[in-house]
Amino acid sequence: MTTRLQERLDRLYGIGGGVGANRPALSQAEQEAHDLVAGWMREDGLEVEVDPIGNLWGRLPGGLDGPEVWTGSHLDSVPQGGRLDGALGVLAGVEALGRLRARGGRRRTLAVVAFRDEEGWRFDGGFLGSRALTGRLAPGALEARDADGVSVREALVRLGLDPDPPRAGWVAVVPAAYVELHVEQGPRLATADVPLGVVTSITGMAGYDVVFEATGGHAGTVPMATRADAL
Repeated sequence: MTTRLQERLDRLYGIGGGVGANRPALSQAEQEAHDLVAGWMREDGLEVEVDPIGNLWGRLPGGLDGPEVWTGSHLDSVPQGGRLDGALGVLAGVEALGRLRARGGRRRTLAVVAFRDEEGWRFDGGFLGSRALTGRLAPGALEARDADGVSVREALVRLGLDPDPPRAGWVAVVPAAYVELHVEQGPRLATADVPLGVVTSITGMAGYDVVFEATGGHAGTVPMATRADAL
């Protein structure tokens, strides 16, 4: 890891205060992180854009027409989150594109993106920026509310974003490829002392609401044979 990349990760980690990384989705802390990274993108000669849902893009134009190649991750965090989760993928992408710009000779346009609300702990669902970009926002997704009653729509407006463009406008191009650098968050590589692994698939997650129905009864007088306990 380069000294500059480490210094940038440290500065990003300091946003939000408290123990660990604390950058809730669509918060002032996440916005501060986006603004800081946008400045680094410009410093490294990238063309900076913020799309309607708030995803941050840094592009390095190439001479070949056709789909772009993307890399990136996210800048929001869970409460007391890790130093590298998401941040490493974004900042390593900025570092790589900056070096490629200095070297020259690019064919395809390259882009690094910081997606909004990957974590999903403030508003139910997560992957807000990714879903918007691919046209997969569920009906009513912008009306989801956090514990304080603030909706996704309201949070976006507070950050100066317009959450109501034509949905087709969220998908400017389909990438030729997407690659993301991420910390392992598991023991396999660390245990094997392997510095890098190539991931071709990951475990999906699904959530379910389960209702248990039962009949109430006195714990001391209802015989076991006639009980209808929920569990």
